[in-house]
Amino acid sequence: MEIDNPDNQKEILLVSLIEKICKLGTDPDQLFKLICDFLYDKKILSNKTIYSEKTKSIRDYYSYYLMKLIQYHNESPSEDKFLSLSTKEINDEQATIKRSRYETDFDEIQKIGKGGFGNVYKARNKIDGNLYAIKKIYIDHLNMIKITREVKYLAKLNHHNIVRYYTSWIEFTDKDIEELNTDSDESSEKALISTIKVNGLFYIQMELCGLTLKEWMNNRLSININDCNNLFKQLLTGVKYIHEHNIIHRDLKPTNIFLDNGTLKIGDFGLATHNDDLTLNVTSHSPDCGTQLYASPEQLKLTHYDKRTDIYSLGIIYLELLHLFKTEMERIITLTNARNNQYTDELLNNFNNSYQIIKLMINNDIDQRPSIDLIIESLNFS
Repeated sequence: MEIDNPDNQKEILLVSLIEKICKLGTDPDQLFKLICDFLYDKKILSNKTIYSEKTKSIRDYYSYYLMKLIQYHNESPSEDKFLSLSTKEINDEQATIKRSRYETDFDEIQKIGKGGFGNVYKARNKIDGNLYAIKKIYIDHLNMIKITREVKYLAKLNHHNIVRYYTSWIEFTDKDIEELNTDSDESSEKALISTIKVNGLFYIQMELCGLTLKEWMNNRLSININDCNNLFKQLLTGVKYIHEHNIIHRDLKPTNIFLDNGTLKIGDFGLATHNDDLTLNVTSHSPDCGTQLYASPEQLKLTHYDKRTDIYSLGIIYLELLHLFKTEMERIITLTNARNNQYTDELLNNFNNSYQIIKLMINNDIDQRPSIDLIIESLNFS
């Protein structure tokens, strides 16, 4: 079921209202299912997923705004008996929604990552005592497509080279959020505090990994070809699994790839999409320099493409794995030159076989790029 379908959105709104009314009864879950099953049998509802647990978080979001609308009318002079009678239930529901599950269940330890839609925090669950990565995504409108995309794809994937997804939920707030934005090389005096007005937060609970691939590369003092090939083989295995599920990641880069006790794990599926859609809109793709270095030419030009766009990103990542950069500028120049088919003799001579396959992977002609199976075979990874 596609949430961005206008007809489906109308049905979810209808079901959200039915679910809210059913809560006034003695057995709300049973009543809700009976009504929705009836509407589905009568073909008023097109899909059972609309009233299943899979769309519960989305219905909660719609219900919140329905409740706000009812509350607005209830506070206005009116003789509407139903609204007057339902005031207590509405207020009770508000209190439930405003109770923070995150604050109740977790101890936040530190911020470990940031992105365009929110930040990632290291947090300890108060019940099981384990550490998790919790992503907080700011909600500022009714468009649930972007904020549910990552959950939709993470929930589909179960592989040792993919960051594990546990659960997700929504919390609402009428307060502004003060967000402290800092970079690792920025002193606390230069920290920027910005206030973000949001309607709520979308939480994603995920596996906590040790460090990013970028951090691992920055920390190494020399190139160990066996280590590099081992990590790249795991990366290929993970991406192959993603592609087998008809998904394009679209944002493969070292900051979105993690290491946990030697195991490589792919994360951040916020830009993932179905491989079937060959006219993909990538205007949401981050324009920062790091992302542009890894994105394929067709992706940056906003033309249609398929899963072979991920092959291009893999080629740039493999090139970076095989080179020890002294400065960030050297890294940017080397990767940019490679994108323009310019390689130094030193690079070609040191790892000739690897660079021959890299040149194919980052070929501007998408039809010339090898499949993952061919890459594995060419590098003797099988």
